[in-house]
Amino acid sequence: MWKTIAALALAVPLEAPTAAHESGTNSNAATDCDRACLYAMADDYLAALVKKDPSRLPWADHVVFTDNNVQLEIGDGTWNTVDGKRYYDLKFADPRTGQVAWFGVIEEHGVPAIMALRLAIEGGEIAEVEQVVTRKVENSPFPSIETYVTPRPIMLADVPMARRTARARMISLADGYFDTIQLNDGTILTKFSDDCERIENGLQTTHNEGAFPNYPIAAFGCQGQFEKLRHTLRHDPKGIDKVIRSLVHLRDCHRRSKKIKAELKYFRRNRSRMKYATMAKRNLPIGSGVTEAACKTLVTQRMKRSGMRWRHAGGQAILTLRGWAQSERFDRGWALLAETYKKTVALPNKVTPLPKRRLVGM
Repeated sequence: MWKTIAALALAVPLEAPTAAHESGTNSNAATDCDRACLYAMADDYLAALVKKDPSRLPWADHVVFTDNNVQLEIGDGTWNTVDGKRYYDLKFADPRTGQVAWFGVIEEHGVPAIMALRLAIEGGEIAEVEQVVTRKVENSPFPSIETYVTPRPIMLADVPMARRTARARMISLADGYFDTIQLNDGTILTKFSDDCERIENGLQTTHNEGAFPNYPIAAFGCQGQFEKLRHTLRHDPKGIDKVIRSLVHLRDCHRRSKKIKAELKYFRRNRSRMKYATMAKRNLPIGSGVTEAACKTLVTQRMKRSGMRWRHAGGQAILTLRGWAQSERFDRGWALLAETYKKTVALPNKVTPLPKRRLVGM
């Protein structure tokens, strides 16, 4: 059933820790904005977004606004590109924390894109805005805009009291789902119902082999996908060779398939990086989490701020220094750099030192 995925949708956006709440939770459980109020705030935000007019909204004195994981000024980013909103409208709110989220379809210069939005409301004012926009990529099935017609009924229905999951457990299930994907070590850290389905950017990627004719894993369910195909690449020392042989077979059976040829080319090109069993034996990380975190902390947060442009040499210089700082090796790196570029300078024979009082005044 959709219970698990619905729990993910409800738990993740509304329970993500933010800078504004790191100091601790609010001891006062009372809220000045109930569910209806939060839904109204989301509607007002979307209306202002389409009008490109942030002045129509009540903003807190301190606001954290991010657009695709980059902190921007209010009115920047998607505020400059959106010009419409389509019919799909899925909202859910958490009055306990004063947060509301929305999934839907916006238009940028007439081109549709999927958008996820989270607002944090404090004292009737917007204190946090987190929005992620997924745009169409050439030759990719994602996002599937046409499937965003109306939310599935189960996402809108109230769960009977007897079948509800405890709040802490819902958060645990959601965190476990993403930990399973990120760690990618073959361990399932969450729980799926037998008839769970997964929707990725509008397209069902489980029990839907017809949508992916050259992607057999799409025939399996949520848990089955993790269990069925993870072992070959993950545990078999010759896993990458077996995968390539399978792709060669598929290519020979489907000579006209450009997708199979592209996948085969990708696996061959990255063969040396996919020796997961060997790397795991050496206690090296094999999941994408390390790389994705590095992209966010090293590059995105520092180099993709509003108005920034970098040449290759300058960007590499910043990344080198930031890499040292983030890995707590700045002192060692700087010492190495200083030693490498150390140069002996010969002073003239007659040097008149500056008066001591002038040095103090500098």
